[in-house]
Amino acid sequence: MTTATVREADLADADECARIAAFVDATAAATPFHLPAWSIAVARGCGQRARYLVAERGGTITGVLPLTEMRSPLFGRAL
Repeated sequence: MTTATVREADLADADECARIAAFVDATAAATPFHLPAWSIAVARGCGQRARYLVAERGGTITGVLPLTEMRSPLFGRAL
């Protein structure tokens, strides 16, 4: 059995974003909000940082978790 790994995706890498988008497109329960393009657009529009966790097994993506790093003078830093 191959070990699963979880890592932060490099959203500046077009090939990485394409791999994630292909996984999202092939996943029935996924929504457009899971796509890297959505997270990147929200990050640019809101001034927050987009982060993605990618789960892989044997080099194949098995899951993604889009996150936004928010910074606020009132609430501090949060995902």
